[in-house]
Amino acid sequence: MILLVFSGVLTCHGLLDIVHLCTGHAYRPDKTLKSQVPMESLEMSRCLRLSLQRALLGNITPNIRAITGHIEVGKIRLGFYFHGVIDDDSRENASIVETEVIADFDESFHVDTLVQRVDFPEVMEIGDDLLVYLRKE
Repeated sequence: MILLVFSGVLTCHGLLDIVHLCTGHAYRPDKTLKSQVPMESLEMSRCLRLSLQRALLGNITPNIRAITGHIEVGKIRLGFYFHGVIDDDSRENASIVETEVIADFDESFHVDTLVQRVDFPEVMEIGDDLLVYLRKE
């Protein structure tokens, strides 16, 4: 069971409810997942935030300055901004988070991931992306 807070209201959802919320599919034990209604922009944004929050648990390292996300119909963009050299472990960590996010959405979504070095005190250009993690500097 997972507890969620949306708009200050505490709600409780089982895993299948989360799948329905984030994919627009209802679980039917006798059938494959069927599409219900297309997600609205706000719903997609909430689902991306929730997905990233879950995927980032235990995956934040000291060299990560910020993590961003952006979602629109059929496309997800993730951004990982690092301070210092980006080693293989850091790239693997970003890939793990990307995989966790991919698993939360249906196969119609394409995910692009940017792994970029932006040393402190350089400014990170995030545009209109959701800022889901920001290191204190």
